[in-house]
Parts: sequence; C-alpha cells; structure tokens
Amino acid sequence: LSSCRSVILRAFFSSYINNINNIYHIEPLKQNGLSSAHSFFHICCPVVVPLQFWQFGEWVDVVVDDRLPTKDGELLFVHSAEGSEFWSALLEKAYAKVNGCYEALSGGSTTEGFEDFTGGIAENYDLKKAPSNMFQIIGKALASGALLGCSIDITSQADSEAITNQKLVKGHAYSLTGAIEVTSDNL
Repeated sequence: LSSCRSVILRAFFSSYINNINNIYHIEPLKQNGLSSAHSFFHICCPVVVPLQFWQFGEWVDVVVDDRLPTKDGELLFVHSAEGSEFWSALLEKAYAKVNGCYEALSGGSTTEGFEDFTGGIAENYDLKKAPSNMFQIIGKALASGALLGCSIDITSQADSEAITNQKLVKGHAYSLTGAIEVTSDNL
C-alpha cells in the first residue's frame, strides 16, 4: 500500500521541520530481546501522540499510540531511511485513523491532503490551462512558505505508474520545493 498523499505531505513537512526531535522526544525501547534496529520506539511521556486534522470545516483531534504495523520487523507503510525516525509513520497512522483505515489513504488528491493537514485552502491549476504568469505565481507561493505539489493525472489504469520522457511517474505526487527559470535553445 502506498499513499502519495501522505508521502508528499511527509516530504513537505520534513523540508519545513528542521529537527522533528524538537517536537517529539523519540527514544528506543528494547523489547523481547530485539536489537535496537528492530526494537519498537515510543514517544515518551505519554506513549500516545495527539494530532489534529482539518475535517469538514473544523479541527479534529486524533490520538494514536506508538504501535506501528510491521512485518518481519520492518514497517509496512511510510518509513524513514534513517531507521530511527518514526514521526512520519505516526503521522500516517493518525491520518489513516481519521480516514478509517490505511487503505483509504491509497490514491487521493494532494489538494485534499493539503487541506486536511493545514486547514488552509488549496488551489489547483491545470497546466494545460495555466495562467500566463504561472511561474510568478509559483515563485510568490514558494517565497511565502506555501506548500506546493504537482502530479500527472492518469487517463486509464494502463497509464498508472507509466514513466514519462522526463522520468516522472504518472499518478504519483511530487513536492515542489524550488523553481528556477531556464532559457536555452536546446530545450
């Protein structure tokens, strides 16, 4: 199961949060003689994580514990390459809870995810019909600290996961963290 919505939001937030340990104190907990690499981790004092999501015009409190779904000692869904960072998996667990289950996170729109996580209003542009000043809109949004994402729509199931000439995957979401204008006769 993969959730572009939660993956892209994790990418956004990780770029805006310098050190997640300043928000949550994370430390290893040895259980059942497992090595620290395979041990469970917990958020200290208490062992629950309170989060909020914007749903139907109001903030909804969601509380999750630190028990994450694993198979053979590995997290099943979103996980960090670091192996000792679990904030993204906890965030995903809470988002799955508010949406009913992990499976409900599969697919979905980036716009909806932005609104759920921030309470803000998301704008959506179809680049085939983009305003002539789209680059300036993007630059201004980035300068103001806005979260930006993009995706390539799929028109059929056969299109899903197809790779474009630019090596982008159709149906996946991408975070936009910067923009530069390039001019060249070779493009």
